[in-house]
Amino acid sequence: MLRSGVNLKWMGFLMLSRDKTHRAGVNGASKALQFYVKLEKMNAPKRLQNTSERVLASLRRTPGLAQGRRSLIGSSGGCSRQSVPGPCHVTSQEICSYIVTESGTAMPPVPPHNFSWVEPGLLAGMAMPRLPAHYQYMYENGIRHLVTLTEHKPPYHDTCPGITLHRIRIMDFCPPSLEQIKTFLKIVDDAKAKGEAVGVHCMHGFGRTGTMLACYLVKTRKITGVDAINDIRQIRHGSIETTEQEKSVIQFHHHIK
Repeated sequence: MLRSGVNLKWMGFLMLSRDKTHRAGVNGASKALQFYVKLEKMNAPKRLQNTSERVLASLRRTPGLAQGRRSLIGSSGGCSRQSVPGPCHVTSQEICSYIVTESGTAMPPVPPHNFSWVEPGLLAGMAMPRLPAHYQYMYENGIRHLVTLTEHKPPYHDTCPGITLHRIRIMDFCPPSLEQIKTFLKIVDDAKAKGEAVGVHCMHGFGRTGTMLACYLVKTRKITGVDAINDIRQIRHGSIETTEQEKSVIQFHHHIK
């Protein structure tokens, strides 16, 4: 446990930025970590110094960070984008929290990146949870079900047994099928009947997540697909990334009207 005084000041630096994002590869991540290493060497306990230096060395050896994010998408199923070059997303929150977690200190609950309620107390969208503190935040805010739209499970999902994980696998930049939309809406309906909230995520909380949330608005607000797309983009800026995803919302409206 950190002592009071100067170490609490250091912890304030460590937690400084849950909303700031370093969109960088290995160099950006290394620079961020080097900054925290300097802070630790000034004030922090020895175990925290050792942890940060270990994490920094690990990041430098990680090919995925050096290469950046690459999504290889086939042309089938309405997904026309072949590759999506771009940086891997390393948040300062994740870097700091990893150091804190590995060193054995506690981190308070924090929302996942891009978290917002679409229907308060019932349905929320977000980017992929990446820290135990994300699950703790969701649980403390009533979320008991997490719908994962990515092809892989989110990390640390087993750290909070009180949240049930539901998997609906959709490739990045692809639209959900009609059956997948119905599956998602049934999960929300079943949870609502129990007075429980649902969280839904893809990788960054925009395309696949926005598409499912728009379909939810089509059903519950009894509005058109176009109106639902506009509404969800006002609530969650950047939602629904491709024409195919837009079409799936419009087609869902035609299916249920």
